[in-house]
Amino acid sequence: MAHNNQNHTKRASFILAVAVNLYAVIATYLYKNFQINLMDYATPIILWTVGIILTCAIVQRYFEIFFAFIDIDFSFGKQIISNSAIQEPLIEKSVTEELSVCKETTIIEETPFVEEPTVNKNVIHTFVDNYEERLAEVEREKAAKQKEILNAIHEYTTFVMAEYFTKEDLAALHENIEYLTHGQTDLYKPIRSKSDNPIKSIDLRHFAWNIGERLNLKLEDRAKFIHILFPHELKDATLEYLAKNLRTQDSCRIPLDIPKNGDYHFNCMRKTDA
Repeated sequence: MAHNNQNHTKRASFILAVAVNLYAVIATYLYKNFQINLMDYATPIILWTVGIILTCAIVQRYFEIFFAFIDIDFSFGKQIISNSAIQEPLIEKSVTEELSVCKETTIIEETPFVEEPTVNKNVIHTFVDNYEERLAEVEREKAAKQKEILNAIHEYTTFVMAEYFTKEDLAALHENIEYLTHGQTDLYKPIRSKSDNPIKSIDLRHFAWNIGERLNLKLEDRAKFIHILFPHELKDATLEYLAKNLRTQDSCRIPLDIPKNGDYHFNCMRKTDA
């Protein structure tokens, strides 16, 4: 009720404010242009309007209070009748609902408790105690295998290169192979084959491919190896050309030696041993 009264008051105030503004604008315009003073004509109208509004507001407020008082009496009597009329049915309904709930209640079977197996961390720890030892063993096996491969390469180098180099140059070639194995390419030392028995480009390419295949080297690394070591024999060959033509088949004295099934031994050395 109070909220509705506030809305009516706001609406009436807004209408009056608009009316006053319009009146002021019209009165100013008429007086300025036609010298007509509206106060002489509008004052009685304004007074009558205000009086009517106030009278209506007072009468409306009186009737609202009167009807509100009557409504409270009627609702009070209605509440007494309803409580006395439906009290017993509500009690019967509640008893019936409780009985139905009791009938529909089912017995829930308890699931047997299964104990989860516990993880014995001490046992697991025992199995990984030798982790470091196993890693060290794997590294030792790799080092031993690498040493065997390197020994085979050195034996092969002496076997196929001895006729082309002096003893000093052959020793330098073995030293360069060590640098190749350990990735120390900046330590390469150039050498030159004998002037009366020079080695051909095709033989150097096959030699680089054969030893590089045992060391699992990239073709570029194999080509760089012979390109730096033999600048005189390969003066007309570029690094790109050597990398693309390491396995070129042509007339040569050092043939390609392709290992089978991961075997690092050289076929020519097997024939010698036999």
